[in-house]
Parts: sequence; structure tokens; C-alpha cells
Amino acid sequence: MNPARSRTDEPARTLDEWFASVLRSCDTIFQFPKTTAHRQAVIHAMLTSNAKVIVDSDIDDEGKLYPATAKALAAACRKLGIETNGGHWRAALQNVLEFGKHNDTFALALGSGATIFKSLFDEALINAGVTDRPTILVERNRKTALGLAINWGMRFLLAYALELPARRGRARAPEGVWWIRSVIEPLRVDKERRRG
Repeated sequence: MNPARSRTDEPARTLDEWFASVLRSCDTIFQFPKTTAHRQAVIHAMLTSNAKVIVDSDIDDEGKLYPATAKALAAACRKLGIETNGGHWRAALQNVLEFGKHNDTFALALGSGATIFKSLFDEALINAGVTDRPTILVERNRKTALGLAINWGMRFLLAYALELPARRGRARAPEGVWWIRSVIEPLRVDKERRRG
């Protein structure tokens, strides 16, 4: 078995379980309308309102982008009728950790991992037509862009969590961006220790 994969298996499962709980929480809102058309309208409204917040906001060091990112990811998954799994979270984790390995080389030219993944997330959301910014894509291609937004959004969320300053003595409930940081920070520390 690939050692890097085995190290990320448990955190990926934990993140997948967390995201499933985010989806269940959003589903209580999505299931309120009685018709499919109304349900789709509620999903679209949640997606667009949160996508606008993400695209219009800068990265902060207080975790303020976490709620909009989590809700946008949930709404995008429901809009496309897809489910994430541990494999998706494992791949996202590996990408973020691998980027971190090269960050010293590229940091000055490209920016941090969170900056780059947010830029890709923003672009995909705009191209998907779920913000108030124009897109030239036809509907079929907008769906593809929304799928890419899920991909980049997962990576942005993980990189964003890793780049936040540590908060000692904070309760680590299974929610929030600092909880995500606590799940994945040991992987970064382990990777740096093996590299050093």
C-alpha cells in the first residue's frame, strides 16, 4: 500500500463524514419546499448567495470564509446530484499537502496554496454562472464548471484551514475551519518532519 495514501485515509474518512453532516444540515433546508422546482430554486439561491460572498471576499485569517465555502460546496453537490466520498477528500488532501511541499519555491511567484485554490474556485464559480458576474458558457458547460468548482472548493477549504493561525485552547467541535485544521495539521507536520 502507498504510505502517503495510508496516512491520509483516516483524515479523508473524517472529512467525508464531516461533509456528509454538512449536507444533511443543508438538506433540512432543501427539503422544505414541496415541489422539485421549488427545491431546486432553494438550492440555487443558497449556492448563488454563498458563491457571491466567496468571490467578493479576500482570504482572511479568522476563518470567515468557512460558512460560505461549506454551504456553497453542499449546494453545488445537491444541484449536480453528486456525493463526495473519502477518495475525493484524500485526493484533495494529497494535492494540498503536495502543493505545500513546493510552496517555498513558488510562493513569491504564485502566492499561497489557499490563494491559488481560491482563485481557481472563484473562476469556476463565475464560469458556472452562479455569481452576479457574466459567463459566456452554455448550460452544459456551466455544469462542468460547477463540478470543477466543487473540486477547487474542497482544495481551497483545506489549504485555507492549514494556513490559518493556530488557536490554542479552543474547543474543537466537529465543525468549523479550526476543527478541519486540527484534522489535517498532523499530516503537514509529519510531511515536514520526513522531509527535514
